[in-house]
Amino acid sequence: MSVPGYSPLESTSPTAFGKYAALSHCWGKGKPLLLTGTSLGKLRQAIPTIDLPPLFLDAIMLARRLQIPYLWIDSLCILQDSTEDWEREAAMMSNVYADAWVVFAAHTAKDSLGSLLSAPRVPDTQSVAIQCVGPADTQATVYARHARTGSHNLDSTHGHSRARPGSYYPDTTRDNSSPSPALKNTSYLQTSLLSNRGWVFQERILATRMIHFTRWEAVWECGTEIRCECSSSPRSGRGEGFIKPNFVTQQQPSDGDISDMWRSMVNLFTARDLTFSKDRLPAIAGLAAAMKQLTSATYLQGLWSDDLPRSLLWERNPESRDHSRRCPDVPSRSWASVTGSIWNTYPSTLEFLIEVQKYSESTPNSSHSFKANDMGMMLKGSFADGQFDIRSYDRGGPVFSYRDDSGSRHRILGELRLDVDEGPIELVTGEKCTLLLGVDGGRWQTWLVLKKRRGAEATYRRVGKLRTTDYDPSCNLAQALSRRTVKLV
Repeated sequence: MSVPGYSPLESTSPTAFGKYAALSHCWGKGKPLLLTGTSLGKLRQAIPTIDLPPLFLDAIMLARRLQIPYLWIDSLCILQDSTEDWEREAAMMSNVYADAWVVFAAHTAKDSLGSLLSAPRVPDTQSVAIQCVGPADTQATVYARHARTGSHNLDSTHGHSRARPGSYYPDTTRDNSSPSPALKNTSYLQTSLLSNRGWVFQERILATRMIHFTRWEAVWECGTEIRCECSSSPRSGRGEGFIKPNFVTQQQPSDGDISDMWRSMVNLFTARDLTFSKDRLPAIAGLAAAMKQLTSATYLQGLWSDDLPRSLLWERNPESRDHSRRCPDVPSRSWASVTGSIWNTYPSTLEFLIEVQKYSESTPNSSHSFKANDMGMMLKGSFADGQFDIRSYDRGGPVFSYRDDSGSRHRILGELRLDVDEGPIELVTGEKCTLLLGVDGGRWQTWLVLKKRRGAEATYRRVGKLRTTDYDPSCNLAQALSRRTVKLV
């Protein structure tokens, strides 16, 4: 939409206009002003000020003050009652936010009825007007606020440790020093309602420039630095908790860095909330499109072909209290097939024992969801067929009894984590399943837990992951393993 006179919508791509701003905001329970097939004709003619919610008016006013002629707001720039238009626009999100001259992030507004500019501030961060004499004895006004002498983190990864400077790996180092009681929780960019939304994750990473409006202060963020009101010195964006990956800051990463960046981003993205589970892949499709520009690898429903088989060993975050359920239209081998927070922390230095022989290159629709029939992924490895039975608990963990098809029972100490804990039960005690050995660390092993698909020859779907920490030497599970090739869907 064009800004100067709250004028009609312009129906073309944002980049066709040149300079434009974008708004990153929460929809909340109340729906904002929406573009639909019915309202399209009216909104092209004019958008009366009275129809615009406060948040949109603030964004328009700010764009005008910055002399930005156009503003992109998702609810007004995507037909909300058209699946076709939504899928087309969802696939273009990487361009919308990357090409925006600046993105306004409304951290204080729970919906469009909130404010971008006039939200109440934490008391000791409010500015005080001071009258003084200006040039040529004119009256002038300067504004001052409490100074902060200690350093503080503008950001930290919600639900995860802070990232180390210059990387995308977690770090246990935390710097929470602050003379201001109101700012003791210094990770306010990452604990806001806005930052916990799944769609906002890629909006922030892809944005060339972003201004965060919080209850404490306004924060500037770009690919090279982060600057806040309480400090006169900028900080390097590479050292601030949540960093922009190399592909955003125009630094060419290595092949290993690309894989590590993607897995780390998935870990962070899945800790955030999505209203609809079907948005699991579309909400990160913009990042996938940006990554694709740097690699010849094939994008496979949330995985990359050059990071197989490591990326198959994802698991539900053991520290998360969220329930997990299946997502429709996504193969079980992908982390995107379940809701909730995901972890995949295996280093590339490990020896992975699964051999990926062939994978399906199903053609996604424009929103990166996969509704076509999946042809599966062919895996060769060491398998054990049998059934689980939890007998007791020992040393703080469950002791599994696994009976293989030959009748031998194997006592295993470890953790069996099913992929879903909400909805239809996918594996019960005594039910037949198949283990696929992923990593053998000597005193510990990692296995994928599979179930055979009914009516399909040598075709399996993933239902969980088993991590063993010990076993009874007299019943070595390795003796029950057989080498073969199966299809994982």
